[in-house]
Amino acid sequence: MEPIDVILIDMPCLLRDILRDAVHGAGMTIRAEHATVSDALDALTATGEPGTEVLAVLGSAEHMNARGADALRRRLPDARLLAVTADGRRAILYEPGRASVALTDASPARVVAMLHGAS
Repeated sequence: MEPIDVILIDMPCLLRDILRDAVHGAGMTIRAEHATVSDALDALTATGEPGTEVLAVLGSAEHMNARGADALRRRLPDARLLAVTADGRRAILYEPGRASVALTDASPARVVAMLHGAS
């Protein structure tokens, strides 16, 4: 399995800590953390191309809305985006070349599976 780098965007502290532990426990690397989608886009622009590794973006559904997700998808067309609600119960998965999918299980184990590409 290819290594996966993850960018965290605008997550409530407790949810971020839980998901950060799950991501690390699954052998993924947190590449960066940003307060907003705009900050993440600015950082990606400043650093150039994201690289060739598999990239996933994990963010707050409240701020990584359709507009934010579209901007990230344009900038990172091969990345898997997962927007999790602040309560950690639901998520929206955006995958390259597919329609978005609403998920009713956003447990840490399910989030890790989604970042790895499991359906």
